[in-house]
Amino acid sequence: MQSLNLEGSPVAGKLQTLAFAMMGIGVALTAMAVVMGGMQHFYAVWTLGFSYVLGITITMMFFSGLQFLVRAGWSTSVRRISELYSGYVPIIILGFIPVILGLFSGELFPWSNPETWSANGLKLAEHQIHVVHTKHAFLNNTFFLARIGLYVCVWVLFYLYIIKGSIAQDNSTDYSTTKRNYKIAAPFLIFYALTITFAGFDLLMSLSPTWFSTMFGVYYFAGNWVSALSMIAIVVVMLHKAGHLKGFVTVEHFHDIGKLMFAFTVFWAYIAFCQYMLIWYSNIPEETEFFIHRTHGGWEILAWTSLVLHFVVPFFVLIRQDFKRKGNVLVIAGIIILIANFLDLCWVVLPVFNPHFSMNGSEFGPALLLFGGLLFTFVAQARKTNIVAVNDPYLQESIELVS
Repeated sequence: MQSLNLEGSPVAGKLQTLAFAMMGIGVALTAMAVVMGGMQHFYAVWTLGFSYVLGITITMMFFSGLQFLVRAGWSTSVRRISELYSGYVPIIILGFIPVILGLFSGELFPWSNPETWSANGLKLAEHQIHVVHTKHAFLNNTFFLARIGLYVCVWVLFYLYIIKGSIAQDNSTDYSTTKRNYKIAAPFLIFYALTITFAGFDLLMSLSPTWFSTMFGVYYFAGNWVSALSMIAIVVVMLHKAGHLKGFVTVEHFHDIGKLMFAFTVFWAYIAFCQYMLIWYSNIPEETEFFIHRTHGGWEILAWTSLVLHFVVPFFVLIRQDFKRKGNVLVIAGIIILIANFLDLCWVVLPVFNPHFSMNGSEFGPALLLFGGLLFTFVAQARKTNIVAVNDPYLQESIELVS
């Protein structure tokens, strides 16, 4: 019988090599960001990359918790992949440290020091400074730190109870830990929804403190969710081809993951369009300035690129039923979606610090560094932990899946 962990697996070696390469390139590009753009540019690109990888990592726990909440049978064979990614949670939360340093430096968030904040000639106008001051009850350093502390506590508890509980079931002779996860998944998912929404507000939306949108939290979630599904799909296909998931995963699982990727690609496009359409239709200056800045000065290049890569290409690649059952197609679609989600966040973050399109490659540094860390952690976890939830009561149902 095949090993249910990746100890000694050639696939693990390849993934680890890829992780080291990404981290090495990431360190070099991050250093370039500091040298060429100064500390403000470093804080900006770090927040960009951190928001990208953090969102994906936390949403991996959401995937696992959601399967417990609905007692899904089809996903039991692949659920552990998301849980192995979740092992990065205790590490990725340390990425808040540079964000906090950027906060206290006064160079990252315009609301922290609205009178003196500037970036490449950009400054807040008098009416914008007034608007920022009216939001002081929410946008202040103390409350910002308190919210980060709350997010970290919720995510760590989510990891310790849901994810660790699922892994512990592998060595248990009864289903007590799984039954506990059925009960506690619902409250944890409510807290996930709240924390991922407000983390999106704090890390990304507050970079444009005079803008507001009630849909931005869902917009951030949608990008994270389809990216997490893409990463699960890519690794599941790789492990299946290598024979590690033989007898547990079939093309039926590919089909179901592909359906989720397709559905939430459309969902992301729906949320993005609704957010834009409502703001365009109401034509309120405080709302429209966000899109005006991002559709001029060359930044419209990223806007159109994101639309094509994040929606148009995956839509037509995944719309066919037979394509969703082909591993190579899922891998290609997943890579495209991951790149598109990062470029979309570039479009959200970078225009805050430069009115004209300007990217020299250093913007990818922190994202590659942290993404490489995520991949390395996955391999380290997979070498000592089963890559399938072997004692889950729904495993047989998953093996017999007909999509």
